[in-house]
Amino acid sequence: MDLSQARSEIDGIDRELASLFVRRLEIVTEVAAYKASIGMDIYQPQREKEVLGRLLDQTDERYHADLTELYQRIFDISRALQERSNAG
Repeated sequence: MDLSQARSEIDGIDRELASLFVRRLEIVTEVAAYKASIGMDIYQPQREKEVLGRLLDQTDERYHADLTELYQRIFDISRALQERSNAG
C-alpha cells in the first residue's frame, strides 16, 4: 500500500468514526434523559470500567494504552453532554 492509498483508507475510516461517534452522542442524550428521570448520577464509574474492559479484551495488547486514552476522552465528552442535556 502506498501513502496515497493509506491516506484514502484513513479518510474513509475517519468518516465512519465521525458518523458512529455522532450516533453514540445521540444515544448518550437519551441516556441522560433517562438518568435524570430516575435521579441517577451521570457518572457511573463501574459502567465505564465494564465498557473499557470489554473493548480491551477484544483489542491487541499493543493498543491498550491508546484505546484507554481514547475512551477516557469519550467518557469525558459523554458525561459533559449529559450534564448539558440535563441543564436545559
